[in-house]
Amino acid sequence: MRLMIFAFVLGFMGCSALIEKKYVSINKWGYQLQAYRPPHDLERIQKSKDTLWVIDYSLDGTDSRRFRPDQIDLLKSNNNLLISYLSIGEANSFRYYFDKMPKSLISERNRDWGSLKIRFWEKEWQDMILDTSSRWGKGYLEKIIEAGFDGVYLDIVDGFDNFPKERKLRAQNMADFIVAISKKGKKNNEHFRVIIQNGIHLLDLIDNPDQFLKAIDGVAIESLFFLGKKPIDNEYNPQKSLYPLISRYQAAGLKILSVEYLTEQSKIDQYFKEAREMKIIPLVSSKLLDGALVWPTEQSGKE
Repeated sequence: MRLMIFAFVLGFMGCSALIEKKYVSINKWGYQLQAYRPPHDLERIQKSKDTLWVIDYSLDGTDSRRFRPDQIDLLKSNNNLLISYLSIGEANSFRYYFDKMPKSLISERNRDWGSLKIRFWEKEWQDMILDTSSRWGKGYLEKIIEAGFDGVYLDIVDGFDNFPKERKLRAQNMADFIVAISKKGKKNNEHFRVIIQNGIHLLDLIDNPDQFLKAIDGVAIESLFFLGKKPIDNEYNPQKSLYPLISRYQAAGLKILSVEYLTEQSKIDQYFKEAREMKIIPLVSSKLLDGALVWPTEQSGKE
């Protein structure tokens, strides 16, 4: 998933390491990263109940349109959990930081999404997210915390794969970066949630897996069962090499969030069946920006 993809997906989940105290009643989740106007506007987030939501920290990526604490509180009013999207392995030109960002941080352009691959281990990039400075102003994470979000959903965690000659070193750099983000977030709020998107194979490349596992609260995986080159409805092609890793994350008390891009009912049924067997949380969405959504107890539909 990249930021410019619209997706709205819901899935049912039980009590987990993601949810404690006031959040024990939450049993579904969804994400919405653009299209905040009707019919996919904030009103339906507000009207939802006991739901974990992943949204952007801003309506358009700029500081002037970032969500205010009163807006976040309103969205959380029905015991919802609000998690902010945060890309830590790529940059976007529409973000508030881009004009001030040293261009030396850019590795190359991601031709698939128009985003920019970043040398995420560099101090300038990590300072922008973690610290207040004369160059950046308040850190990105501080803005998210001040808005009242309950955690972060970290994307492009697999950015270390962009540097194959230094892959192990960069995987360790990414793990250390995520641990630092977690420490800062949990220092302000012990229930601050850190969820990583993809890159779970990092666990096999780092020197301190236990420290990393303690720093995060969940993982999300795209196309675990239907991996392919098409944007939607790929053939069944499970990433079986990830199964042992998934078991390690589950053994550490973490929930696995899974997203597939499907419209064919037979494939959706197969996906839900395998997800139940693996005790992961299945969600179905679309990369085609058509608003399709499917979840385990309902039929597919478009809005």
